[in-house]
Amino acid sequence: MDNNERYLRQQMLELYAGRQEELASKKVGFIGVGGAGGLSSLLLALAGVGQIRIADYDDLAVHNLHRQILFKESDLGHSKVEAARREILARNSQCNVVAFKEKIDESNFKAFADGLDLLLDVSDNAQSRLTISRLALHHGLDLISGAVSAYTALIATFAYHDPGFVATSGCYRCLTSGAAINTRVGITGPIAESCAAMTAHVALEYLLGNKEHRGKLIRIDLRHMTMNKMNLCADPECPDCAIMQVAAQ
Repeated sequence: MDNNERYLRQQMLELYAGRQEELASKKVGFIGVGGAGGLSSLLLALAGVGQIRIADYDDLAVHNLHRQILFKESDLGHSKVEAARREILARNSQCNVVAFKEKIDESNFKAFADGLDLLLDVSDNAQSRLTISRLALHHGLDLISGAVSAYTALIATFAYHDPGFVATSGCYRCLTSGAAINTRVGITGPIAESCAAMTAHVALEYLLGNKEHRGKLIRIDLRHMTMNKMNLCADPECPDCAIMQVAAQ
């Protein structure tokens, strides 16, 4: 397959021009391949990212089908990551897709994250998000958090490789104060996939050096079609990154 033709339209954009080999060298991890993680991982694979690692320990349930576009009715009761891997490879066989049917925590984070250029947490578990953020922080691995609840999508970019970033912008716990994500709310497929597409866009731009969204929280209100971008701020009392804040000063 002619890659020059395959990626022709995205390479018409200045940031992407002549950089397909660079994208092919990138390795990106996804925590969660549901409503947000499924489409965002697929979009990065379609853009030519060389390796996609996906982690999800759930099997597909019938209530997932209305918004999780990688899956078929025949996948019900089966592993989400294996079905996601199949569908991603069906659309770009050149991508190396590695599936982890595991909950990523302290015991296996290093194995999952080793060598990654970027980590995306698009899961729906508040406690897991705090754990993943803390582990990414301690490993110096940059993190993009994408979350959606009802009509609201939130995307935040954390440059954890840079101690100076942590000193000023903090970490995911600084942003949330450990508060839970409310997943017991309604959602539609278009709402979930709008968040997924925007998260994938931010990730691709970040991989190619656009740092405009670094240290920012993007809030999208999909009911009223408005968007705000706010600065992330460090919490000096944060139990996850306060020591790093002091060390960087």
